Amino acid sequence: MISNPWRLIGEIFTPFFGTIKYLLGQWLPLAFVPTIAPASWMIAGFPLLKLFSAQGLSVLSITIRYAMTVVPGLCYGAILWWGKRESDVENSPLPSPKFRHFWVACICLSLFFTFTSNPNRTFYFLVPDSVQPWVYVPAHQQWQHVSQMRPLLEKIPDDASAAATTYIIPHLSSRRAVLRFPRMKFRNDAREVEKVEYIIVDLWRLNRYQVAFKSDRQRLEKIVPRIKELYNSGEYGITDFADGVVLMQKGVVSNLDAVDGWENFRQEIVGAVFSKNSDK
Repeated sequence: MISNPWRLIGEIFTPFFGTIKYLLGQWLPLAFVPTIAPASWMIAGFPLLKLFSAQGLSVLSITIRYAMTVVPGLCYGAILWWGKRESDVENSPLPSPKFRHFWVACICLSLFFTFTSNPNRTFYFLVPDSVQPWVYVPAHQQWQHVSQMRPLLEKIPDDASAAATTYIIPHLSSRRAVLRFPRMKFRNDAREVEKVEYIIVDLWRLNRYQVAFKSDRQRLEKIVPRIKELYNSGEYGITDFADGVVLMQKGVVSNLDAVDGWENFRQEIVGAVFSKNSDK
């Protein structure tokens, strides 16, 4: 950072429109008061510098954990700014009625953008995840899928290490070692490298959303061959399969019914996904 300051400056303002969009998203609910509040810049300045100097688009997402370091400083700085204004201006209503109306409009806009952007697919039961192509999974289908996945989760002991796809990880988060598949190796408390005991992968979800989201399609293209490779090598056995969810255990013999279910589902994926890439 000291030896190459120009690169640092470039990283702070790159991507330019993404950075501006992030700041506008943070300022909008507070009626842009943090832009003129010195305390907001002093408190939130270093967290913002950390985010803007980092690489990757995820750090500029308002809906994930990185934003938690910025929000308290912006809000508290705005509170201090209003407190100082009230002490400086006597017998004057602060904020003024006109500004209050503006603030209400900003909050309404913020709520509108939050709902329509469907952050982390939170409103999946109301808002389609994609309009073109149309991808919508109603709540009852999600619940049916979860009801078939839970028995597989229950087969993973509480003290066992596991690797799972993104949306299953929260269900396993109480364990000592949890990885996002296809990562499988971790360093234990004895500083020894070992592989997870269980693997659970939700291919149904990836297959459902891959038509609209490139990232899900890329994960599917990577995960399906990896599961086949682990099964063929005998290192992991397929112990259960239900509604597109595969459960594997290290060093066990595969369940033939589960293997049949996996193979049938894999053929569907290969025909629907991998053939598209070959056509390209």
